[in-house]
Amino acid sequence: MLNWTRTAWVSAFLTASAGAAQAQMPYWDYIAASTNSVGPGHTVAAPKDGKFYVIGQGTASGIATNQVFRINPLTQTPELVTPLPNFRCDSTAVTAPDGKIWVVGGREGLGHPPITATVVVYDPKSNTWTYSASLNTARVNPAVAVAGDLKIYAFGGTD
Repeated sequence: MLNWTRTAWVSAFLTASAGAAQAQMPYWDYIAASTNSVGPGHTVAAPKDGKFYVIGQGTASGIATNQVFRINPLTQTPELVTPLPNFRCDSTAVTAPDGKIWVVGGREGLGHPPITATVVVYDPKSNTWTYSASLNTARVNPAVAVAGDLKIYAFGGTD
């Protein structure tokens, strides 16, 4: 993989050191080593294991890959886990309440891939992928969220 992107930012809270009622100021901090092998077009999820999963990406020339990196934010060390069952980029990931990661839509295939409606689910505990029901319409970069009713919702995106 090309060293396309070497920057990642993490949001944190900075607490003032004086006074009983302290306001927290959000700030962004650079993670130096975590993304040395991450290209454009990836998505990120953070299940309950405390790690980040950087999923699917494109090369600098726009070719999709099936790589998945698990990154420990404390050590800033990436490691490859079981690859996606397909080559994919420009998808969106969300973590379900059970800790599984759902990867929705994007571009799927080799070369300059077509837009897809497929959905794949990663289980960090077993390090395995399965297919789920596809979207009704193929979408690139849909917004995806888990609501209070524990359903996964996909909004918008482009076709």
